[in-house]
Parts: sequence; C-alpha cells; structure tokens
Amino acid sequence: MTIEQLLVQHDTTLSIVVPMYNEVPRIDHSVETILNFLKNKDRIELLYVDDGSTDGSLHTLQEKIGQHPTNINGELANINVRFMRLHNNRGKGGAIKSGVLQASSDYILFTDFDFAISLNEIERFLQTILSLPKKEGIVIASRKENSSVLKNQSLPRKFMGRVFNLMMKAIISIPVKDTQCGFKLLDKNTANTIFPALKIRGFAFDVEILKRAYRLNIPVVEKGVEIFFDDEYSTINIFTDPFKMLWDLLKLRISIWRNSFH
Repeated sequence: MTIEQLLVQHDTTLSIVVPMYNEVPRIDHSVETILNFLKNKDRIELLYVDDGSTDGSLHTLQEKIGQHPTNINGELANINVRFMRLHNNRGKGGAIKSGVLQASSDYILFTDFDFAISLNEIERFLQTILSLPKKEGIVIASRKENSSVLKNQSLPRKFMGRVFNLMMKAIISIPVKDTQCGFKLLDKNTANTIFPALKIRGFAFDVEILKRAYRLNIPVVEKGVEIFFDDEYSTINIFTDPFKMLWDLLKLRISIWRNSFH
C-alpha cells in the first residue's frame, strides 16, 4: 500500500517539517528530492522552517521551488508547501518545535534538510503508528537496530554518536537505543501534549521529547532504516560539540531533579 493510499484509507493527513539553517549549498538536492516525492500527494503538507539563516537560504529555496517543473503558472501540482521564518536563530530543536506546533495535519514527521533517510520510509512509519493503540505515539528512526544500514558514515560522526549515547545513558535513563536519528513521526495529539513544554533547543532536544513521552506512557517505537551520510557540509566539531552535548544533558537532568519537568 502506498503512502497516499494509507492516508486515504484512514482519512488522515501528514505534515513534513524540515528545519533549515544556512543551507544554500544543499538546496538543489533537497528540493529535487522532496518535490519529486510529493508530486500528486495532496494529503501531505510540506513545512520548511528557516531558523534565522544569514545566507539567504529561504529566498534561494523559494526561487528553486518556483522554478521546479512541477510548478505550473505559479502553482505546484497538488503539492502543499508552506514556509516559516524565525528571525532569531533558535537552534535545530527550537526550529522543529516551532514547525511541529504550526503543522496542520493529523500526523507530523520531522526530518533533516538533506533527507539522508529516504522519504519512502514514511510508509512503514505510518503503518506502525496507525497500528498503535488509539493510533497515537511516536515512531523514531534508529541506527542501532539490526535492520539498519549506514552508508558513508565518517569517523567523526560515528565518534560523536557514541559519545552522546554514552553520556545520555549515564545522565538520562530512557530505554531507547538511538535518540538522535533525525526522522521521527508522531500524531498531533502527542505533539500538542509534549512540544509546548520543551525547553532544550540543542543536542538533547530529541532526548527531552522521548523522556517526556515515557513519563506520560506514550508509546515509542524504534525502526531500523537505511541512512546515507553526506558530510561535505557537516558542522560537526569533535572538540567543542561533546561539551555542548554534556551541557544540554545536564540541563535536562537538573530540570528533572528540580521537578520542573512537566
């Protein structure tokens, strides 16, 4: 069953939230990937959230979309695209939070700008969430499942992933193998329950979402995926990022200790 057939069968809709910050070098690939995928899928909304880019990313993105072959007389063929611009940089977590809370559909997927995980995975994720009690919960991509396939993963990225996972297990206890994979699907009710209270905007943003979900007994399901890493424009810094990760996790831990984690 295709994604569109699933949405029609269950009379439901999907929003795809994509955060972006200074992404001009990757815009061509991103637009081609997402618009070709969305063609004639009129039950899916695409919401780009520009996190205060300083390189004209949003303007370049809008121009590229306007020039795409699916654009006829100023209208995209059965593709619903919206744009949000945050005037101040809020970090990836802040951008995703803003986008998820503005999404208009019954289900919401947030994913990375480079679409390192194929959008075709949405079908499996939708099938999973629609099989949950009340058809509500969170389905997350995982690099740690046996079925996962990692392509072109650099040593710095692998190192950072292991460092963060070790710190997360030591500081925040949640039964998830991989919190950081940038491909997560949830229903609108879950989003409205969790996202307004989110405080962390940095590396531990995903951890806070999942910690809150477990505290509220919201189902969380991990799914193995195939990921192709493109590190040409990666901003990973193995010298400073571990300290930022640690600080984010400590802030989350302190919030829990102070009983302000509601």
